[in-house]
Order: sequence, then structure tokens, then C-alpha cells
Amino acid sequence: MQAAGMVADDWQRSLLASTADRVLMLCGRQVGKSTTAAVLAAHRAAFWERSTVLIVGPGLRQAQELFAKALSFLRALAPSVDLESESALRVELSNRSRIFALPGGSCDTVRGYTASLVVIDEAARVADSLFHAVTPMTATARGRTVALSTPSFKWGWFHKEWTEGVGWERFRVTSAECSRIPKEFLNEQRRTMPARVFEQEFNCEFSEPENAAFDLDLIEQCVSEEVRPLFEVSNRRTA
Repeated sequence: MQAAGMVADDWQRSLLASTADRVLMLCGRQVGKSTTAAVLAAHRAAFWERSTVLIVGPGLRQAQELFAKALSFLRALAPSVDLESESALRVELSNRSRIFALPGGSCDTVRGYTASLVVIDEAARVADSLFHAVTPMTATARGRTVALSTPSFKWGWFHKEWTEGVGWERFRVTSAECSRIPKEFLNEQRRTMPARVFEQEFNCEFSEPENAAFDLDLIEQCVSEEVRPLFEVSNRRTA
């Protein structure tokens, strides 16, 4: 980041120094989560030879954007880092490390890799099937999985892993905690946005779908393991 003329925030320094195999970033808009993930991707490729870094997102555009940021960090390290070949979706370094930006539309299109690092951008909007397709890729390489996102609704793998998952190191950063975002801007956004949208986009709060008849928390409060069903379910076939 220093080579690119940037200064890391305290939370970014903590995350970049982390050695956790699995990391979740729940962040408000424009706090620097994509930049942080791009630094991780570039660092892995530059300083760990023969590494394979995969960048995925809910669509190709998101993956390409983060890939472009990682590429800019690699270029900032020149001439100590030599880019041997590059395209819009792939770069290979002279140390035989590679970074790929992969389309996220289908889990079938991302299979076949062994990864040193998997970066999942806009993770709250990535389908469960894609998450389950990419995470096994780190098994034999003893690789890392880093997922970053603003929150979405209270469903899907990202919400589940953030609220009850085991083995993740978590970083939560609201937009108000970012010194680069003026308070006047946030106040204006709060005034013009629906409260639910503002809390989701800037305060890292998962929300209920607009068409939901009941809040998920209310439904969960109505469920009890102590209440027996009125009718026992039988596995016997009836004539």
C-alpha cells in the first residue's frame, strides 16, 4: 500500500497482518474493503511463488474490478515484481504465481482450480452454490478464504457464517468509522434513504426483505424445541 502511495487504516493493518485461514469482512460502503482484499491478493502472488489466487463475485464485473485493483498494486511494486503476461481476467508473474478473475454466474464455470487464496467479493450476494464450489479449492494448498461484503438480507451463506459460523476471523467496519467519509455526506444519505437501506449500506446491518410479512427474528422467537407436534409423522406406508 505504501508503494502505491496509500496509508492503511488501523483495521486494515490488523487484517493485513492476520494469519487466519478464513476471514470475513462486513463493511459499510467505501471504507476500503476492496482495496484491502486487492492488497492481500497482490501480496500473495508477489511474495509466494507458484501461488494461485482466485477472485470471484456475484458477476464478472465485480471480480474484474477487484482484479484491476490487485493488478495496480503489483505494478506499483515494479521492478521488483515482474509481470510476465496479463489480460483482462488473468495475470501471471515471473515467479509462476497467477491471479484469475472468475465469472460468478454459475458454480460450474469456476471448478478445476487449486487455490492458495480465494477472495469472494460482494459475498452477501454470492450464491450458496458458488461459495460451496470455491471453498474446497484451498484444501490441498492449505490456502485462505477471504470474503468481503456490505450486508444484504438475513439469508444465504454469508449471513449464516457471519452470525453463527465457526473458524472465521471477523472484521466489522461501518462507514462512520472511516475518516475519509465526511459526516455531512452520511447525514445527507440518512436523510434521503429509507432507514432500512441506510442501515444496510452504511451501518453493516442485515435487513429483512421488503416483501416479508414477518421479521425473521420474530419467527425464530416463535419456534420452540420443547413443544411436541400435534400429530406424529409416521414412516409407514399406508395401503
